[in-house]
Amino acid sequence: MKSDRTCSRPGHLESEQEARAMDIQAARCQQALHAGKPVSEAASEEELERLRKRYSRFEDFRDADGFLSRCTHVVTRITTPKPYLHFIGSNHPREHGIYGSFWDPSGGGYSCLDSVEAGPVTSDKDKSYVPTAPRATDYRLFFLRETAENGQAEIWHVLPQQGREEEAYSGFLCEQGLGTVRILASRNGIDAELLVFVPVEEPLEAWRLKLTNTDSRKRRLSLFLLVHWGLESYPGHYFDPRVVSQGLHFEELHSLIGLNNDKKNTHPRTGFLCSRDPFDGFDMTGEEFKGGGPFRIFPRAVVEGRCRSSMGEQPYLGLIAALQFDLELAPGGAKTLDFLLGVTAPEPEKAREQLAGYRKKFFAPGGFESELARLEESWQTLIGRHQSRTPDEEIDRFFNIWSKYQARLSARLPLSLEMVGYRDTLQYMMGLNSFDPEFVAGHLPTVLSHQYEDGTAPRQFAKFAGAPHDLRKYMDNCSWIADTLVGYLQETGDFAFLERELPFFDPQTGRLIPERPATVYEHGLRSLKGLYSHRAANGLCLIGHGDWNDSLDGVGKEDGAGVSVWLSMALVFAAQRFRELALWKGDSGSVALLDKIIGEMTGIINQVAWDGGHYVYAIMPDGTPVGSSANAEGK
Repeated sequence: MKSDRTCSRPGHLESEQEARAMDIQAARCQQALHAGKPVSEAASEEELERLRKRYSRFEDFRDADGFLSRCTHVVTRITTPKPYLHFIGSNHPREHGIYGSFWDPSGGGYSCLDSVEAGPVTSDKDKSYVPTAPRATDYRLFFLRETAENGQAEIWHVLPQQGREEEAYSGFLCEQGLGTVRILASRNGIDAELLVFVPVEEPLEAWRLKLTNTDSRKRRLSLFLLVHWGLESYPGHYFDPRVVSQGLHFEELHSLIGLNNDKKNTHPRTGFLCSRDPFDGFDMTGEEFKGGGPFRIFPRAVVEGRCRSSMGEQPYLGLIAALQFDLELAPGGAKTLDFLLGVTAPEPEKAREQLAGYRKKFFAPGGFESELARLEESWQTLIGRHQSRTPDEEIDRFFNIWSKYQARLSARLPLSLEMVGYRDTLQYMMGLNSFDPEFVAGHLPTVLSHQYEDGTAPRQFAKFAGAPHDLRKYMDNCSWIADTLVGYLQETGDFAFLERELPFFDPQTGRLIPERPATVYEHGLRSLKGLYSHRAANGLCLIGHGDWNDSLDGVGKEDGAGVSVWLSMALVFAAQRFRELALWKGDSGSVALLDKIIGEMTGIINQVAWDGGHYVYAIMPDGTPVGSSANAEGK
């Protein structure tokens, strides 16, 4: 990856005295904040700067015009308070074939296809709402083994692990870039550098591991690499996934294949791990590679110095992919190994064809570098579409780089759920309109196609066949359509998009209704009509199962009669946004309707919901206001 900076300084471990002093300084700053005082009263600017960079820092790159156009987050210590997960993923605008990979500085994390929860490729055992802590099998592990002249073997992790002799490593850095991860560490006279990226198009991740001998003697080493497959069936059902697990070895392609042969799996994924060079051993059966006993420090194959060529037939400890390379490094010599990890077709012949194409593209001379440059160029295109240059570098860093990166990646694999949040997806796209409208054009039709015919929408719809939908009417879902749609059109001028015909969704059958389609424009108009027609006697919008504030879903539980003032205001705003579109189309009838909605709803809100100093948030079916100055709680 290109760089116009000097070499990063190596990470270091604090002494106990340094760590204690930093902890005390951090506590003083916290106390100042709790007391309502600025942290500058608790620490000098120099001390604050040390605290800010205790675990990591940003490295900024500016273009010829002075705009901050690239940035890397550099983790300098392996002992971070929490895992510093970094997400890298496909950068194409298509709706499917999205590959994602999560990495922490020690190799922890997992890979997935199209969904974190429904599409894991490697092991993902963290099933929390926002998975941020890799579990025991959610790791890519790299081991080095060296046998001394006396026959004693020394084994160590290539990448330092928390709680595993961190003090034995030097030069640790983890650079988290735009679609890339780069980890450096040294131990026992071996420098290691691992570079990982997910290419723009292909559903895979590319790894480059470089090992350099900094010692004055020849080194004979064995490198072992291990990943746990996470190819569980979707939707999950009551069966043992090990029964349908199968491993294949394509020797001529230097590849291991992980299969799930369950016929009920509606989101099939076939994993592969391949290397540019032939390997000296492999395993696909967990118990054969790891050996028995839960207290083993290193896998049995690493301890013994050999894999067993196990094929992964119904493995007791799970299906894995483990590779062994026997290396000889001269003094000052280096060895670079390239790998691809990803998904391929389940049919062996199709898989061979795809793998041969991937190998030709990434392992040909300059192929790895070419795809990495293409990824960097794709991000520069997105970032360059709008930029700021202010006196505050943190504003520039957030606006130009990381807000775009976060919005783009969050939209691609929303949260960890197997279902797609209707409102969530529209909100993601609102944030992407200004710099990535291609993504919006590819995904908005699917969202609109899951709208009910009355204009409202389900809370969540399933992304893959065979899964249930969340059909509850959170009435705010459709209120986000107008802003997202109008924003897309203002950014692109793609008014032909309005004439596309899309189906509606039938909650009774759980299927789309292709025989009664409507244009995109009509879908947007119906969302407003749907909100306007679902109102209580006082004229405010019914909240249904809930609105944007999920914690107030109880407001509408009694016969759905509770109303949301927030939602009524959202209707006014959405009608104002859509009115711009109706005017452009010359749709005078809809303009008149929208003017009526705006005027009538504004008057009702001011009359019914004004609390003297602010508006209440909602009103319960019995007339009790929520968020009123008269409430004992929730003022």
